[in-house]
Amino acid sequence: HLSSSVLNQPGREQSLKLLSWNVPKTMQSATRFQGTHFSKLAASNCFCICLLMIYIFGLPLWSYLANQKMGYFEELCTTPAQFVQCGDGRNYTEIAESLGRRRPDIGLVGCTCGEGVFGDHACPVVQNGKIASFISSQFSISYYIATPSGTGAMAALSFFPLLFVWGYGLGFNAEVESHVMKKISPSKDLLGTSTRLSFVFWTQVMFQVLYGAFLFSTVCIAPTMHTILVGGFVVAEVCHFIAMASLIGCETTSAKIVFISIIAVVSILALGFGLRYVSSLNGTFVGLYAFHYAECLSFSLVLLLNPALMYLSDSFSAASVKPTLPEAKHTLLGSKNRVPAHFREPSQDEKHENAIA
Repeated sequence: HLSSSVLNQPGREQSLKLLSWNVPKTMQSATRFQGTHFSKLAASNCFCICLLMIYIFGLPLWSYLANQKMGYFEELCTTPAQFVQCGDGRNYTEIAESLGRRRPDIGLVGCTCGEGVFGDHACPVVQNGKIASFISSQFSISYYIATPSGTGAMAALSFFPLLFVWGYGLGFNAEVESHVMKKISPSKDLLGTSTRLSFVFWTQVMFQVLYGAFLFSTVCIAPTMHTILVGGFVVAEVCHFIAMASLIGCETTSAKIVFISIIAVVSILALGFGLRYVSSLNGTFVGLYAFHYAECLSFSLVLLLNPALMYLSDSFSAASVKPTLPEAKHTLLGSKNRVPAHFREPSQDEKHENAIA
């Protein structure tokens, strides 16, 4: 920051020429650094999301490997097979016989809701309890992670993807906030930027609270509450990203990507849920797994919105444009200040007056 007293000295013109040459170079370096910074963040986010996707998409496989191949059913499953029911109508005793699930002390054994390393892959078992009753003809993420180990893995692997939602989606980072908020035209900002940011913040808070309660209230313990919590955090996150699109600017490419993704998420979930009522699909692969993979795909799309916004945000597309002197305000003087008038190139009259002085 050059003071006006220095700029009024005889060397002012040379100083301005030097400044006008150096500022764009500085801005270019800062922009390149910022672009690299967000690219690394987006890549790290994608890596964490991929780990979570491998986990949730592979839950049927992990259940088969852990409960059946590794033999954990012998230690963790304690219910006689004749007392276990399948939600899709199949005979569990016959399934246990075909899988060779026998214990010396019980005979044919089955894994009820909450038993095993993950929910039983053999069939979507029924939970018949005095407090909690759960019947479903379809597999789901909730069904597989209803065990302690399944819930723990879900919480661990979803931690960093959700952390990135907080870091980018809420605009607490000064760099992100300046790029998100400047998209709004003051004449079109009817709600006010502070109101929009508050809505973005509280919808994400609501999602985080409901998601934590969802992990606590498993489908085996409180199935009705679990279903309500799932619907609640889905609605909260949809509202969160709609608010984010509004902040970015509905006319931008980034906002359009958000809207398309949200429509896809809702449509996929509705399709997967609706297939459970097609009686001809009962017991088939589509009937059993459609809702599970619809959940997996929808959850992945929501989480992938964050790295997509980092890569595709219109605000970063200007990184290749050579900045001019007035654009230096974001780097040299802060995003809320303007370049002082004495930083501009002097007029011919001012040059003449300086020469006389």
